[in-house]
Amino acid sequence: MDNTEAETEGVWIRDTTANDYYYDNYVYAKSTTGTATSKMRWRPELPESVTYSVYYKIPQITAASENWATNASFTVYHSGGSETVTVDETTANGTWVHLGDYPFAAGDSGYVELTNKANKSRVVADAIMWVDPNRIPQLESAVIMSDRNELQMTQTAQLSVTGYLDNGLVGDLTQADVQYFVNRTDLAEVNSSGVLTLLNLDGNTDHIEVWATVTIDGVTLTTPPLNITIRDLTVIVDSTNTTGLYTTEGSWSQSNLAGYKIGVKSRYSTVQGSSATWKGQFPEGKYTVSIYKLVHTTGNDNHVKVEVKHKTGTEVTYIDATAGSSGWVNLGTFDFTGDGSEYVRLTRVTPTTVDPPTLPADMIYTRVDAVMFERHSDDSELLANEEPGEPTLSE
Repeated sequence: MDNTEAETEGVWIRDTTANDYYYDNYVYAKSTTGTATSKMRWRPELPESVTYSVYYKIPQITAASENWATNASFTVYHSGGSETVTVDETTANGTWVHLGDYPFAAGDSGYVELTNKANKSRVVADAIMWVDPNRIPQLESAVIMSDRNELQMTQTAQLSVTGYLDNGLVGDLTQADVQYFVNRTDLAEVNSSGVLTLLNLDGNTDHIEVWATVTIDGVTLTTPPLNITIRDLTVIVDSTNTTGLYTTEGSWSQSNLAGYKIGVKSRYSTVQGSSATWKGQFPEGKYTVSIYKLVHTTGNDNHVKVEVKHKTGTEVTYIDATAGSSGWVNLGTFDFTGDGSEYVRLTRVTPTTVDPPTLPADMIYTRVDAVMFERHSDDSELLANEEPGEPTLSE
């Protein structure tokens, strides 16, 4: 029974801003901590006197500012009495949730009631379902899902299938034969467990399609195809990395300046010899390396030493952080072994500024933030034996 079929008292406001509601809308009432002023009763016409499994459906909240109740009270009135179940509506995800199993008499004497006596500002109401245990539900549809909506080169994604019964509940597929498929076997492979691996790129294709078949009790269903974006591997190591890929020597402090990622602060040093190192941890291959340069209005370092240790040696360049604007600076394209020994290292070679300086304008800041490694699995657009030139600001 949908909210549109229920008996109502008080004011219930129609809404559609949340996700995965039943039919074409849901409603809410303003909460009260006193006597309930709004009520909703789902009163079905039940065909027989049996114990029914009762489920509720609440859509998935899309904005915490909507402030849904965390203690909404659903009271089930059945032939043996009544029972109240407290529901945190903010954790609902749009699926059917079991309220319990209760005996109901045939007819319309039993019902489920929800009131607006609750905390927060809104009590949300959508649909209630009674499931007759004597009726065996049938698998009606299946959908395929992925834990990644984008798959980068060398990465894997875990595919899974969810089956839905004709009463809207999730079906049990533990005994089903599930087979996974990918449309571009020249680019990716998927095993019997649903692990999808991106193996190749052709320079033109930006997505692949995956689907699955589910066979159970002699019936086979095919899921609608799922598009997954594919692209080459990009690894960004930020100065906030705590897994050992970013390390420092010397004196570094947190800056008030955000780096490439909004809301994430960069670091700075005023001490000569201080260095920051970003380690490369990725598969062997050819990578374009970029460092994020931070340009501020005053106090920038115009002679920042940057080293790139790669497969065949170490390239050294110097960056002028007084020129241009903040952004990614291309350090060149290099071959990496991927053995964990390679890195990008930034070192302050500018003399240590007297602290405190005679004038604030005398302070020179060497700033660090992030390094990006972009893999070239398809080198067709890359010149053979390309040598890194002068650092340039990436588009």
